Amino acid sequence: MKGLLPYLALLTLLALCISCRATETVATVPAPPASPTAQLASPSPPVATPAPVASSAGEITAAQIEANPEPFKDRLVRIKGLGLTVATVPQCPGYVGFDKRVRFTDAEGKLLFAADRLPASVRRSYPELRLFEGYVRIFSGETGCPGHTQVESFPYFEVVGVSESG
Repeated sequence: MKGLLPYLALLTLLALCISCRATETVATVPAPPASPTAQLASPSPPVATPAPVASSAGEITAAQIEANPEPFKDRLVRIKGLGLTVATVPQCPGYVGFDKRVRFTDAEGKLLFAADRLPASVRRSYPELRLFEGYVRIFSGETGCPGHTQVESFPYFEVVGVSESG
């Protein structure tokens, strides 16, 4: 047994060196590129729990936003719809995991990119129309995978509240 002790100590030291080296390798792998969905899915600054839909917000449609988003940019608006849906799609080649895509479905069935800022206790989608409140934001930047990126600009709906009835 005494003859095995130096070999066990050497093996333990070797295993420790390999694990440290593996950690260094992982730390130097570049982060995946920022995509619009990654940007939308990233945590936002803390937002107070939204109150019921306020009457000061104007009611609009997804078609109006897509036709000309600038007048609505960073404004609190209300959109009648069915709510948020989330889909996951594979990351770019070479990256592990899935990218989360959030969309908002309005009353006409039109889809908008969306950011979910609802409290955890609030439902995201409903079988009947509801009035959703949020901000129209405009994403501008690179999208796509490394080597195949393009610069895009598109509106999205940052949902912060939902009414109890449509």
